[in-house]
Amino acid sequence: MRRIEIPDGMQKAHGFAALGAGDGEVKSLIFAGNSVQLYGLDEMATPAAAWRSDALSAIKAKYVAAGREPSNEFHGFIRKAGGQV
Repeated sequence: MRRIEIPDGMQKAHGFAALGAGDGEVKSLIFAGNSVQLYGLDEMATPAAAWRSDALSAIKAKYVAAGREPSNEFHGFIRKAGGQV
C-alpha cells in the first residue's frame, strides 16, 4: 500500500498533489495517523510502549544482530518417512 499513488491523469484533472514517498508525511498520516486518532493509540507511539520490548521484539533484535541471516532452526515435531510419528 505504500507504493500507491494518485494516477497522473487524476492529479492533472482535479489538481491533486502526489502522495509522495512511502515513508513520507502524507502516507504516514494516512496509514498510521488516522488509526492513532480514531482508536486512541497515542501511547502506542511512545518509545516506552510495551510492544517495543515484548518477546517478538526480542526475536527481531536477535535476528537483526545476527546480520539478518536465517538461523534455519526447525521447531516442532518431525514426521518420519512413511507417516509414522
